[in-house]
Amino acid sequence: MTGTQITRAVTMRAQTPVTMHAWTPVLVFLLLGSAAPQVFAGSGAFDGSSYTFCVAVLFNASASDIALMQTVFTAASQVFNDATDGQQQFGTIKIVPNSVLSDDAEFYVHPLSGRADPPTAGIGGGGRYGYKGEHVNLYWPDNFANTTVDEGAFSIAHEMGHLVFGLGDEYSASGNTSCAADTADGSLSFCLMDKLPDARLAQKRHHRAAVAQGVLRARLVVIDRSYSMDDDDKFEYAKAGAIAYINSLSEGDRLAVVSFVCGAGRDMELTSVDGSGVVKSTANSAVQNLKLGSGTGISAGIQEAIDILIDAPVRPCREIILLLTDGDYNCDVQPTRLIRVLQTEGISLNALAVGVDLTTAGLTDLRNLAFSASGQFFAFHTPLATVSTFLELGARNIDKRQVGSLVGRETSTGSANGTIPVQVGPLAILSEVNMTEISFVLVFNSSVANLTVQDPVGKAVQVTGYNFTTTYSNFSSAQNFTLTTNATRLNQSLGLNTSYNLTPNTRVDIGPNFVGITIFQPVPGIYNVSGVQVPNGTANASAPAPAPAPNRAGSRIVAPLVPQLDLYVYGKNQLGAQLVAFSLPNGTVKAPTAVVIEGSLQYNGRRVLNADVTADVFFPNGTRAGSVRLLDDGNYAANNDTFPNDGYYTGRFAAYGVRTDGAYTFRLTARSGGNATIYPGEALFAGRSPPASVEGGVPDLVRQQLVSVVISNTPYFAPAATPPRPPAST
Repeated sequence: MTGTQITRAVTMRAQTPVTMHAWTPVLVFLLLGSAAPQVFAGSGAFDGSSYTFCVAVLFNASASDIALMQTVFTAASQVFNDATDGQQQFGTIKIVPNSVLSDDAEFYVHPLSGRADPPTAGIGGGGRYGYKGEHVNLYWPDNFANTTVDEGAFSIAHEMGHLVFGLGDEYSASGNTSCAADTADGSLSFCLMDKLPDARLAQKRHHRAAVAQGVLRARLVVIDRSYSMDDDDKFEYAKAGAIAYINSLSEGDRLAVVSFVCGAGRDMELTSVDGSGVVKSTANSAVQNLKLGSGTGISAGIQEAIDILIDAPVRPCREIILLLTDGDYNCDVQPTRLIRVLQTEGISLNALAVGVDLTTAGLTDLRNLAFSASGQFFAFHTPLATVSTFLELGARNIDKRQVGSLVGRETSTGSANGTIPVQVGPLAILSEVNMTEISFVLVFNSSVANLTVQDPVGKAVQVTGYNFTTTYSNFSSAQNFTLTTNATRLNQSLGLNTSYNLTPNTRVDIGPNFVGITIFQPVPGIYNVSGVQVPNGTANASAPAPAPAPNRAGSRIVAPLVPQLDLYVYGKNQLGAQLVAFSLPNGTVKAPTAVVIEGSLQYNGRRVLNADVTADVFFPNGTRAGSVRLLDDGNYAANNDTFPNDGYYTGRFAAYGVRTDGAYTFRLTARSGGNATIYPGEALFAGRSPPASVEGGVPDLVRQQLVSVVISNTPYFAPAATPPRPPAST
């Protein structure tokens, strides 16, 4: 892991019931999504005294199960309040039964037995509360069902000390300790960060917390429609990407569309997605009908989205704003002034920066917004990447994670004038055991492109996609199409934003500038995927011809089209697998200061040890800058890794190019391999040692994650070569 080196543990002191503070907590529980459909939990907030967070219950908990969790968390709040001398407590806790492994839940409750598993100290040495993807693992038998309320409460408060403050464990510290030794004398204090041989935590129960029903998720798409968005078709690519994202949402999700110039407007009010597709169609029309205007009031757009969420009669567990812009703010207030309200309200924000017009100051504002609001920051040079970024965020909506990619100029061949078709791939992809579906996506800016996928036994399929300037008609499905031993080509006039089944286990998705193939219950093994630009803009004689480019008035800037094809692969594992990544320091990194990159591979919500983790680095213009290996070896001097074998892998990069200020992209790839194990977690009570591993072990799997970092002060000139010295005279 990264951060300041810690030489001794920090502890919180909790009083025994004899000296316990007399206080009455105000603790509210929200029960979300108690029906069978899988749902997601949300990100945590802190208002200075109370923590509001989500608990993802990874099984279909009964009403009595939820009641017990409510009781234990109430008691844990009392312990935590006492340990902080009455300064902090739990606020609103949102419990999500039958949840999936969410990026944003602060606590997971697993159905099987195991050891409580907290994050270790975070980037910069503090806690990881509110960090996207960071959480505490709890286990239903060991922390709730088969233990006392007091022991469960102590465990939760103890893990909250890790999560919020990055505290060490008193029992693992060397040298003198600041807490009293464990004793039967009830007048003495005990250490919250210590182990207890028994639970001396008979807390008062002041009330029964209320349980309320709520909606599942809310997504607000916020799009910049300033005139500069018309350059290089950024506006059209933004619309295409937003529509693809909208189509990824599930029934019951809430969706709103906001756009901004100097002011902001609600293009579609917050509405629950229905099963018939009417709401998605309405949202798509709202996006397609957006018109360009004057000014870039980023804060106006964000504030409008915040107001929509705050005004909702019931707040969901997970609220995310997706902000897309191509420029610095030039009206309204500085966007970072809204960080405090985003944190207080527990609203996450993903910031998408497109094009070359943003300054390092503007990029830094967007990165700080996303990082501070438990979101992600994406910066991309080409407008086409808008589509792929929205597709990735859409994949996350249904619990898919990136398992491979070839982007931009990586291994692409062909010619820019189209005489030799541009190709990308083949890319070899590992489909692991327990993977329930895998999606192969080709994103392209040419008129027509083909995507080919071959499975581990040699069967293959090829499909054709079209760009956003193409008209569509005469849609027909291929219900009986099957994977064959020879590559079979599917060329049809396909409807825009259409999904249809080739076979019971294969689906094709067609959208503007992308085509995808999803295989359900894939055979474990290596799949090969590739893409190719179709010459002369047609797939065959029966394919529709591309429509003429839109005729727009004004001084629109259009760069010469350079054909680009990008491959992305997303997988879904029934036990959950993802790669969580961060960078240090926050804000703009001034060269020659090195960027520190950290990643943790998670399986079933728990960190994986002995993985192989690397980061491919790309300059702001998308060309390759180098690579870094990330290690979990505790070698702080070499790579900023503080603790060995804690499941956090770190590395440093400082090989900046000449005059390359802007957003560098780090693509982290983690593979578990054959020697992977699970971070064992903590056994806090004597005489009990739950299992320290995942049943069945960790399969060989691969996951990827992108991190964008703003770099400034790169060298203006290449360093002069040092002339060779003449040999010393003798």
